[in-house]
Amino acid sequence: MGAHLTEVALLDGGRVAAARRADLGMNDLIRPTATGPIVRAITDLVGELRHDAYDGDRAAAAAIRTGLLLVGGGAAQPGLAAQTAAALNTAVRPAAHPRLAAARGAGLAALAALRRTAATIG
Repeated sequence: MGAHLTEVALLDGGRVAAARRADLGMNDLIRPTATGPIVRAITDLVGELRHDAYDGDRAAAAAIRTGLLLVGGGAAQPGLAAQTAAALNTAVRPAAHPRLAAARGAGLAALAALRRTAATIG
């Protein structure tokens, strides 16, 4: 969860297997403590992943049941993990250092994209 985006990604072996994005973030809320719209966005995005091409994929279903890890600046918002867990009926926890986790994840994604591009060209 960032300032203007909320994203949900399903990881498989450290790679993004599927992802969804909503153009809604913590800075879009009138009151940062009123996280209902963010929780609804997350539940909608997870619902799309559950229903999408991964319908029937046991690995994807197991990953969602295992729980969510919240990263980004919004992940530190008090009560957000508990509200999201209740809405999804699954475990949800913030990363130990949510902003740093988001930055590291973005960096790893960029490196992976560079590797794929280099492999395609080479």
